Amino acid sequence: MSPYNASFLGKSPIKAIKYIVAVAGAATHCALHEQGKHSLEIVPFGGQIHQSKFNEIIDAIDHLTPAEKAKFEKFLQYVLAIGPSQA
Repeated sequence: MSPYNASFLGKSPIKAIKYIVAVAGAATHCALHEQGKHSLEIVPFGGQIHQSKFNEIIDAIDHLTPAEKAKFEKFLQYVLAIGPSQA
């Protein structure tokens, strides 16, 4: 892991990347939700709907089978090795 990634991701890079994945998923959910509306009802990426989607994604990650967790962590290690922008 590069020094830049270490300073950004801290001492638990896998946990940080897991949260980044969850934030990206929640943001995508927000954007897709808002595209179906005539007018915006929610402050973009704010409020409970996005927090609950983030929590739902983290919960899904936490409840992967051992084989799924190993595969997911292998992918996260790959992201750390080559850099998130390349993954």
